[in-house]
Amino acid sequence: MLLLRDAIDNLSSIPVESTQRIFDFCLREALLKIQSSDFYSAGMILNLIHNLPLTIEKAKSWDVAYFFIDRINYFLEISN
Repeated sequence: MLLLRDAIDNLSSIPVESTQRIFDFCLREALLKIQSSDFYSAGMILNLIHNLPLTIEKAKSWDVAYFFIDRINYFLEISN
């Protein structure tokens, strides 16, 4: 949990604003899931965000459509 808190506290070090916002929401949600011993859901949330672009260069070549069509759809299917 300490690592997630540290990550939340250091989001400003990520130059990609959209990634910062998604991480902020998802890391906080994952932390809440861990605190309530819902490790499966926490893992699903972290799996969803683990490939988000962390640099401007990566963001320029990142496939946003793939993320929204495939990854989020998959996340929603298995979360239900």
